[in-house]
Amino acid sequence: MKKPNYCRCIVIAHGQCELLLAEYIKSNLHLPIKIYAENNGKTSLK
Repeated sequence: MKKPNYCRCIVIAHGQCELLLAEYIKSNLHLPIKIYAENNGKTSLK
């Protein structure tokens, strides 16, 4: 029986490159990641 995984991850993307990298990791590794980016990474969060 598989134990539940309660690990959570939050990624704050400051640009388009970081956003793409976080989405790639999330989709390929199937991790419960929440990604925050402003205007789809087009502007940096301050």
